[in-house]
Amino acid sequence: MKKLFILSLLFTILIGCSEEDYLVENESLSQNDSVLKTLKNWGFSDDQIEDKGTYYLVDGDMVFYKNKKYHAPKKSNTKQREHPNSVSINNINVFINPNMNLNWRNASISAIGRWNAVSSGLFLNITTTTANAHIQIMYDSQDPSVNLASNVFGRGTFPTTNGLPGVRIWVNPDFNACSGAITQNMRISNVQHELGHNLGIMHTNQSSAILIPGTPSSDAQSVMNGGKACSINNFSAGDFLAIKYLFPPLTLAGSSLICNTSTVTYNVGSSTIPINWTTSSNLQILSSSNSSITVRPVNSSFNGTGFIQAALPSHTVRRNIWVGEAVVDMIEFENGIGEIGYYCSSHTGNTYSIFPRLSGTTHQIRLRRYPNLSIVYSPSTNYSGDSGTLNYTPTPGWYLFEVKRTNSCGIAEWFGTEVEFVDCSNGGGGGEEF
Repeated sequence: MKKLFILSLLFTILIGCSEEDYLVENESLSQNDSVLKTLKNWGFSDDQIEDKGTYYLVDGDMVFYKNKKYHAPKKSNTKQREHPNSVSINNINVFINPNMNLNWRNASISAIGRWNAVSSGLFLNITTTTANAHIQIMYDSQDPSVNLASNVFGRGTFPTTNGLPGVRIWVNPDFNACSGAITQNMRISNVQHELGHNLGIMHTNQSSAILIPGTPSSDAQSVMNGGKACSINNFSAGDFLAIKYLFPPLTLAGSSLICNTSTVTYNVGSSTIPINWTTSSNLQILSSSNSSITVRPVNSSFNGTGFIQAALPSHTVRRNIWVGEAVVDMIEFENGIGEIGYYCSSHTGNTYSIFPRLSGTTHQIRLRRYPNLSIVYSPSTNYSGDSGTLNYTPTPGWYLFEVKRTNSCGIAEWFGTEVEFVDCSNGGGGGEEF
């Protein structure tokens, strides 16, 4: 009787715990905590939200911690899915747990490589310590608080309001829900998918969350589709658009012109990504950092093209500039008549173009007549841009057409090209630069 009483008591306790757990779980989905309320406001239904004690699991592989803060949803009527909490850093350290097997470690490295190959304003750097890691990739069995079911390939965590990516990615080496063996590409693609969650991208094929501008209304090829662990492959065109929208590629901002004695700074914005700066040989680097470079011309008498180049770990950004005065390399008349392009002396609309084409310039023109090169036409007008019209009717013969260019660095020397103007009824010829 004593044993029967003890068994009855234990049975009663077990039933009580089971009922209590059920009530607590359902109570958590009906209580008005801020994280749950945010998830509901994003459009997630109760059957998509699982209460896991310290966090909510949403749509199978997205983790929202109860002790974290997440922004309320934004209003949008555009495409592909963005998490309300954005990542504000662009150089992100990822730790790959060394106790995973070689396949999973290599898959993680390859997935990181796919993200870096997008050439966005984001770089994922592999670190060997957890101390400075923003994201850690591990087996679920390496975290006592997580146990992924055999039909769950992986799970990621979202950014919170601190601007940092989600901290953990768990992968499941015991996943067995696909027909056939697990391939290395499946491992790579699923780590790639979970990295997307940690960086602020939600499932492309879900009906809630913020839609990303410029992406297609549906994308069956997206690596960020949920519930497709056995079939996702690599980034789709829509994924590339989404990533570059969230993490715009770095661009070099600064003047397109640097004068011979000037010092100019060029910026790539707020960046912590390591940059290897190089310049054309006519420029000297005075200082540089991960966000800017300051240069000046090497030779105070040089006039011509130059460049600034920022080599990032994943791609290179280059800015072509002009150094010094706006010299002229070539002049072309554009409305020659006939096979050899002669110019009619009776025509007053002979147009010309100046090369190289440069912005922010003005120019003067003049026409000199051979053989003594006397000036026959020299308007005082400063024409803007790098093209114009010779509004003058020359008598037939050979002329030297000249251009003098001006920019904010100074006034260049006259540059001329020989032109023959003829009576169109007798044929004619073209021009020769010198």
